[in-house]
Parts: sequence; C-alpha cells; structure tokens
Amino acid sequence: MAENKNQSNILIEEIDLKEIFFTLLKKWYVFFITGVLCVAFAVYYILSTPSQYNTVGTILVQSEKSNNSLGALTGSMPFATDFLDMGNAVHDEIIILQSKNILKKMVEDLQLQTTVFYKKRLGGYYQLNKSEPFIITFPEHYKENLIGKLTIKVKKTKNAEWKIKFKHELGFTSTKFKVKINDLSQPLATPWGEFKFKENEQLIDPEYPNYTLKYITLPVKSRIDQYTDLLNISLSDKKANAINIAIKGDNTYLNEMIVNKVIDLYELDKQQDQERITREMEFFIDKRINLLDEELQIIEKKVEEFRLNKNLANIEIQSRNAIEASRDYEKLITEVDMEYTLMTFIEEYIKKSDIFDLIPSNTGITDETLSNLIISYNYEVMEYLRLTRSTNENNPHISQLKEKILLSRSNILQTITNMKEGTMLRRNDIIRKNESVDSLINNVPTIEREYIAVTREQAVKRNLYLFLLQKREENQLTMSTNQHVGKIINHAYTPGISIAPRRSITLFIALCLAALISLAYIFIEYMLKTKIENRKQLENLTQIPIISNISIPKNYNLAATLDYNNTINETFSILRNNLILNTNNNYQTILITSTNKDNVRSIVATNLAISLSATKEKIALINFDTHESKLDKYLPSNNVLSISDYLNDLSIKEENIAHKCSENPFINIFTIGSSFDNLADLLINSRLNTLFEYLKQNYKYVIINSFPIDTNSNLIALNQFSDLTLFVCQQDTTEKTDIKQLNSLSETNKFNNISLIYSDKSK
Repeated sequence: MAENKNQSNILIEEIDLKEIFFTLLKKWYVFFITGVLCVAFAVYYILSTPSQYNTVGTILVQSEKSNNSLGALTGSMPFATDFLDMGNAVHDEIIILQSKNILKKMVEDLQLQTTVFYKKRLGGYYQLNKSEPFIITFPEHYKENLIGKLTIKVKKTKNAEWKIKFKHELGFTSTKFKVKINDLSQPLATPWGEFKFKENEQLIDPEYPNYTLKYITLPVKSRIDQYTDLLNISLSDKKANAINIAIKGDNTYLNEMIVNKVIDLYELDKQQDQERITREMEFFIDKRINLLDEELQIIEKKVEEFRLNKNLANIEIQSRNAIEASRDYEKLITEVDMEYTLMTFIEEYIKKSDIFDLIPSNTGITDETLSNLIISYNYEVMEYLRLTRSTNENNPHISQLKEKILLSRSNILQTITNMKEGTMLRRNDIIRKNESVDSLINNVPTIEREYIAVTREQAVKRNLYLFLLQKREENQLTMSTNQHVGKIINHAYTPGISIAPRRSITLFIALCLAALISLAYIFIEYMLKTKIENRKQLENLTQIPIISNISIPKNYNLAATLDYNNTINETFSILRNNLILNTNNNYQTILITSTNKDNVRSIVATNLAISLSATKEKIALINFDTHESKLDKYLPSNNVLSISDYLNDLSIKEENIAHKCSENPFINIFTIGSSFDNLADLLINSRLNTLFEYLKQNYKYVIINSFPIDTNSNLIALNQFSDLTLFVCQQDTTEKTDIKQLNSLSETNKFNNISLIYSDKSK
C-alpha cells in the first residue's frame, strides 16, 4: 500500500510538472517578445556604449643598496639589508604614486580639468583629447576659482547654427543658460563671464558634420579625486617588487598619456630627491674646502715667515739625522690629529645643522661604529623626507621615525665625544714615546722642533684639503650617473581587446533577464487571474464530478440550437449519453444552473433538450431564467400562458401552459412569465408542486433552466423539484471563488446529485 501511495504521489508530481511545462509552452509569445526586447536593448547598449580598454604601465622598485646616489652619500653599505625592508619600501612607493601632488601635477600638465565628449548617432558619448572640432576659451581665472560642476553642450545644426547649453551644478541647485548663435567671432556673455568659441574645420568628422559635444569642467581637487578612483595602483605580483599603474577608459591615447605622465612624474620626484641629497653633499664639501683653503693659506704664510726670520735654508740637512728616529711617531701624530679634526668638524656640523640635514659619513674616519651610525641616520632622514611629501606629519609611522632620528643623532654625538677622548689618550701616549726619542737628539736645535710643529699643522690641513677635493669629484661623478629607485619595465600599453562591454556576456544576461521577466509576468498573471482557465484547474479545485465537456462558439445564435444538424449537436449527444449511462436513467428532473448572468445556461438547457428528444420521448423545458433568456422566441405568440399565470389563476390547467416548440414537436416549453412580483413567493406556491408532479407523469425528462446561483435561497427552493443538478462552469468566466462556494453547498447537501459541465472556448 505504501509503495502504491508513493507511486501515486510521483505520478501526481510528474503530471504537475507537465502541466507547468505546457502552460509555459502556451505562453511562448511572452518569452519571444521579452527576448526580442531584451536582446534589442542589449544590442543597442553594445552599439551605443564606447568600448572600454585597460591601459597598464609597470615599474620595478629596486633595492636602494644598489643605488649609486645613496652609495655616494653613505658608502658601500654592506649592512644595509639589516634595516631595509623591501616590502615596506614597495608600499611606500605606492603611496607616493597615489599622492595628491603627483595627480595634481598630472591634471595640470595634461590639462584634464575640462574633459570633452563626442556624441555618436546611437547616443553614446566618446571622450576626446585635444581633437575636438569646437574650441571653448573660458573666462580668465574661471577654472582656478570654479566651485561645483559646469557642463556645456554644443550642438551644430544643419543650417550651420550652434545650440549651446550651459548648466552649473552646486550641491542640489543648478543654474541653466542656453543660446543659439550663428557667429563665433564675438564673445558670448553668460552668468559666469564671457566665453569665446572657435571651430576647427580640420577636426570635424566627415561622418558626423553636425556634431554634438559635451564639455565637463570640475575643480582641480574634484578632478584629482576622480582620477584617484580611476587609477588602480597595485602590486603586479605578491612575490615581485613590481607596481602596476592601470586605468580604464574608451580613449586609449589619453589613457596612455595619463599612465606615462604618472610614471614620468614619479621618476622626476625620485630624481629630485637624489639631486637634493647630492647638492647637500656638495654644499657641505664646498663649505669645508673654502674654510680649509683659508686656514691653509694662513699656515703656509706662517711657515714662510718662520723660515725667513730664522734663516732656515739648510734646515733639512741639519736635522735629517735628528728627526729620522721620530718620523714614524710624527706620522702617527699627524694621522691622529687629522682624525681628531675630522671628528671636530663633524661634531660642529651636527650641532649647527638642522635635525633633517644629512651627515657626511665617508670623510676618512676609520671607526666603523661611527660610520654605521651616520649611514643609518642618513637613511632614516631620507625615508622621513620622502614620506612627508605624500603623508601627513601626524602619521604615527612618521612620528616614530622622527623619534628614531633624534635618538640616532644623540648616539652619534655621544660616540664622537667618546672617540675624541680616546683619540686624545692615544695622542698623548704617542707624544710620550716621541719625547723619549727626542731625548736622543738633544743636539738638534730647538728651532728645528718649532719648524716641525709648524709644518705638521700644514700637512694636516693640506691632506684634509686634498681629501675633500677628491670627494667633491666623486660627488660630481655621482650626479652624472644617477640611478633611480624605480625602474620602468613597461611604459603604458593598451591591448587591442576591449574589456567592456562584453558582447557575449551582455547578450547572455539579456536572455536570462528576458526569461526571468517572462516567468515573473506569467507568475503574476497567474496570481492575478481569478477565473477558471482549464479543466485540470477545475479538477484541482473540486471533488464534484465533471460529467462532460462542451464547446460553444463565440457569438453563438440560440436559434441554431433547434437544428439537428448544428455543429455542437455531437457534443450534447455525448452529454446526453453520459447522463443516461452514468445515472442508469434514474434522474428525470434536471436542474441546470451557473454563476454567470448570460445565455449559456439557456444554450445548454435547449441543446440538452434537443439531444434528449432524439430518443422520441417528450421533453419539458422549463425556463426560470429572467436574465436575457431567448427561449420565448420559440413560442407561437407573445400572449402565451406562463407558470406565473398558472399559479395565480386556479382555473388554468397544467396542459394549458405547455407550449409546443415551433421547431421540435417533442419539446414543450414552460416559461415563468413576467406577472409575478416576488420569485421567492412563486417558488413556495403549493401549485408549483402540483405542476412538477404533472410534468413527471407526462414527460420523460424535465429540464429546468434556472437563474444564477448567486440567489442561493431561491435556487435551493427550486432544487427541491430536481433529481440532478448540472452546474455549467465556463472557461475564463467562472470565478474560482464560485467553485469554492459550490463545494460548500455540495458538502452541506443543499443540491441534489450535483455534477459539473465544463464549457471551454471554441477553437
């Protein structure tokens, strides 16, 4: 039993799916129309929308330890990898590329504050760049002081006339101004100043001589914000130090100009940084050289005066043997003094310089600890200067970097102080050793020792002077061979394949949208329909048996129903046979009703009577329907007796109100007439029972054509005379609520043996 039940449920589901499929199939025209409309709209969108292309340029961020400019300042940097984080460096370069300064310079250099769009026939606007046939000159300083958005539309008509529309938008308010002009030689006065116009005939597209242009002007800041969103600057690969600079748009020439300009400005910014470092180094060296030159001139003059005053022409020969032993010590003292002087210079320079000035490191100091501290300090200063140009100084990272610079500066000063103390101790030790040697040359004149002291100072200054000259040459060489941190891998490149609109995807979306719209339309239509559409729907709404289907042609003439050769005779023959076979011929009185106030009941009642009369039996056709019934036309005259006359006049016999149909001798027609005041009083009249007893005795079948079912009480009163009730359900006419009402009446047994007749529309 359970298996049979499951199979039954599966069968019902299959039937429902088939019904849904065939219902959708009947609505093929909905899918066709929406499909055509959506595809047409998609084709229009594809043809009217400018093709979008993706332009990309790529730069590689190199390690700064390979950069000559930085190497000139900080030395070989063998330990640079200890503090250089390439990942952070790449993100810093991205921030610089996205900086407002670079974008502002790009907008100004390429004159992008005003963009021009060209309208084609299908309505799409294509962006132009320095190729517009109509040139507009704005009032002086207008763009610099612009607030809001100014849109200018220019349309050239066939009669060489220009229609110009101005629209200024600021927030939710807008100001409009339009004019027609034939002469472009005179300035045009507007609420925003005088605009000048000029046409360049060489740039007019021959396919669109009557062009339409749109000029959109925004404040520089708004345009910068716009390109901040349009430019996509990101890592090209997570494992590489390359940066992609991309922009999407329909004007590939303009896109490539923008990407290349951003790359050029970035390179220029990096070059300016490196040149600044080199210039500061050059300034420091020149300053020290000038100072040493003055000191060297004083010392040389002092030596010259000493030699003249002391007559030291043969001093070298006299003291050669005496100073031979102490020469090595003097050399050491000279080196120590030079190193001490350099440390003093650097200490004074640090104390007098600004916190963010670079400190020369490769100046001859042999102490690696101090050199490493100076190199680290210079790198931190350079990093701070680079970031402050594109980031607010209140940034926590910059604040931390500044504190780190102050700490490094303090460490350098402390290290120099310690080194100076150590150098002096070492110098004193050398002097003590030298004094022991001097004791061996007591015969050398005191004047020789004085002369050596003077020449020692001269040698120190001279060696330092030559060293700084060499560094200046190296710095000049560095300036001529500058290398940038960013290396250009690819200049702006635009592939030939457009990225939008995607034709195949757009058409696919259009077809999917058409299907969804069609299904939604069919679903809404189904939900809004309150009338019976087909027999299957009727069967789902009720358990009342459907005894037959009939098809009544549109504008059916009731007169034809009395013709045996009419086109629907076969349909009612089937109804008759079903009625006789299914009821075993036990039902004599048949009540025909519906919920619709039309002549369908009269058609069914009359044709059923004709079909039953084919058995050569007498048929009584009683017409209780007063709503435009046409059965009276088959009566011999208009003055016939009716049922109401019979009920009101006791002298009238039953056979007197039976009128033979003029077209069929087996059918007698009984009409309700028009002489009654209240139908309810008529139905409870005792003579009506007598009439129905007479009809059952003298006729084989009694067919009652009743009034609509909406008068429930009267219909129930009439139902007492019937053996069988036939309810006519019409396609697209009978309401679903009527079937629910009929179910309620059937469940309460207010109708005798009720069955349904389904009347569909004739094909």
